[in-house]
This record gives sequence, structure tokens and C-alpha cells, in this order.
Amino acid sequence: MGGVPGAGIGLAAGLVVALFPIAVIGGGLLAATSGGGAVLGAVAGHAAAGMSRKDLKELGEYHDEGQAGLLVVGVSDMGAKIEASMKKALPLLTRAPTGGPASRFGRSRRAVLLERSPLAGHPCGVESPDVSGQGDTPVGSDEKRMKLRYAGVCRECGLRLPAGTTAIYDRASRTVRCTECPAEVSTGAASVAEASDAVDIGHVHGSAGASARRESQHRRAAREERVRANHPRLGGLLLALFDDPQSTKAWTTGADGEERLGTRLDAQAGPLLRVLHDLRIPGSRANIDHVVVCPSGVVVIDAKKYRGRPQLRVEGGILRPREERLVVGGRDRSRIVDGVLGQRELVRASLGDGNELPAKAVLCFVGADWPLIGGDFETRGVHVLWPRRLTSLLAEPGPLTESDIARTHQLLASLFPTA
Repeated sequence: MGGVPGAGIGLAAGLVVALFPIAVIGGGLLAATSGGGAVLGAVAGHAAAGMSRKDLKELGEYHDEGQAGLLVVGVSDMGAKIEASMKKALPLLTRAPTGGPASRFGRSRRAVLLERSPLAGHPCGVESPDVSGQGDTPVGSDEKRMKLRYAGVCRECGLRLPAGTTAIYDRASRTVRCTECPAEVSTGAASVAEASDAVDIGHVHGSAGASARRESQHRRAAREERVRANHPRLGGLLLALFDDPQSTKAWTTGADGEERLGTRLDAQAGPLLRVLHDLRIPGSRANIDHVVVCPSGVVVIDAKKYRGRPQLRVEGGILRPREERLVVGGRDRSRIVDGVLGQRELVRASLGDGNELPAKAVLCFVGADWPLIGGDFETRGVHVLWPRRLTSLLAEPGPLTESDIARTHQLLASLFPTA
């Protein structure tokens, strides 16, 4: 056995053997097809990898005379290095805490090492401790008291909770609530509505599609500025030849759909039908397109301008669970059903537990390919229809009086600012 001292060889050595079919062993290639290359490869392989001449001879005996080929052998001591490093780290992992200074995240060095160690959670290793952070106190089986990393809205009183606020997080529903709701908010929707009786905001609040239109214009202006800066002479020509990217077009299309539906709702508005447009959800960048308060209750509307025909596809029902999917133009759009359901629940929660107003969720497709007869349907409690059919739905009678509609309208306007 032999070896070649010196740096630079370390991990791999090449070997060419004559009378050997083409093969690859290890991680590299070294080409040769002649007897001279075989001799050179044998010497290099013997020197760098420490292989004996007997090993080389045995490799060559596997092949017939006249055959030429390639063999590369990679040698690495990485396994030994990893094993040595683990032996050095093991005493640190098993050593009891000495009460030393904690890390800047409020955790001991031992906790950090255990969390990063490959032995953490291993049945033969050291059990990983609870490093969820300071201040996290369990409240219920699915609730935990913690400081919020992101802003949120209390699911009980509708109060906005900024990032860093101590609140109760529910793992099951992924919602937050105040540790103790303020008295002026938790008294319910009635007191807030009574306080807003002196202010009349009219039958229509907000402007339909305003935030989507602003975003579209902002993206278009930013693209124009970027193109003109990168191409001072040809910028105008490039902008004329090439359309806006799809992301900008999507905002423009969404704004068009919201404005068209908003115009129809504004024309229908009155003492018994009050409208709110483009409401911002506190603590997020999302918005609610339209909310209508009418005799039948509160209607949360999500306007969509998609091509194709909306359809309901049902799968399963006998041997497997029934599953409903919303398909528009052959594409699965079921996720927008989840979105409008979440908006409805948010509006319902903001009205307070004492208010049992009916709340509906509607997906209104503007400009879609609807059939001449019928076509609207309901999936998971969400009405899927077109603008004219929505007008008929909003005109249905219900338990709310004119004063109830006005108070609820003013309450929602005070809880959800315009986007």
C-alpha cells in the first residue's frame, strides 16, 4: 500500500485501467483508451488512492483481451471527519446547564445546541426541550398565550391586535382573541351601533374597485419608469410594442369587475339596501369587495371577472366522502370559495355574539359564460351567480327593518375602513 503526501489530493484520485469496460465508480471521470493511458492510470491510482498492484491486477482480469475502458475511484475521509466532530459535540449535548448567560433569543446555549443537533428527537439521543419562547403560556387544549408575530383581529370583539401584542392563539381555527376584550368593545354590536346613530354615512360607503385600480396603476407606472430608465432611447417603443405583464393585467381585470358590479349595486341602493365597497380587513392587505345590508341580512360579495362557464363538480358520495369543486373554464377555482367563506365569518364575528343577523356569502362572476336558462348554484353555503341574479337575491324579504339596516351599515363602516 502506498500514498502520496501533499495537499490538494485529499478526497479523490483517478485511475485508468486498460482491458476494462467503461464504468464509473465515485464522483469523477478520467478518460483513456490506450495501453499507455492504462499504465499512467495505474501509477496515479496506486500513488493517490493507496491501492495495491494486486488490486489493479484483479480488476483487469475481469475483462477480455483487447477491451479498453474507464475506471474512476473516489476516496473520501468525510465519514471519519463527521464521526470525530460528533464525538466532540456529544459532551456539550449531554452536559447539564451551568446557569451561564442565555442567548439573545432568551434560550440557553444547551437548548440551542439540542435544537440544532442531529440527535434531537432521536430515540437514542437526547430529548429536545421546549424552546417555544418566553411568555408562551398554555390556556386550553388548543389555545396558547403568546406575543403575536403578525397583526391580527380578535375573533370575539373585532379589535385590531398589532404585532407584539400578547393574545390567545387558537391552533385549531388559527385565529386570535384578546386576553381580555375591552369593555367598550365587548359589550356587543348594539352599543356601538347606538353610538353611531348620530352619524349618517348615506346608502353607499366606499368606492368599488378603488384599491385594485390603484394597485394596477402603481404597477403600470413602476414598469414604465423601469423600462425608460433601462432603455432611455427605446423605452417608449418597448412600452408600445409589449403589453403589461400578466400580474398587472390581473389587477386591472379585477378592478373592472368590481367597478361594474359596484355600479349596479349603487343603482339599487336605498333605505332598505345599503352598500359598502372595498373594505380593508384590519391587520392584512386583503380586502372585501362588497358588503350589502338588506332585509334578508348581511351579504358578503366577492366579484370575479373570469372567462368560461362556472360549474359545480361533485366527486365521491358513495365509497368516499362527497367533495364539491368550483370549476370555471375548466380550471379548479375552489380556493376562492374558501376566501369568501372566511370573509363572511369575519363580518359575522365583527357584529358580536349577541347579533344573530343572517349572513350570506356570494361569488358573483361578471362577464362569465352563463347559460340562457338557469346556471346559478350553491356550493358549501356560497351562492354562485351573475349580477342580474344577485339583484333578485338582494330584493328578497327578510326580518331586518329600515332602522336595523341603517345601524348595521354604520357599524360595519366603523369596524372596516375603506381600502
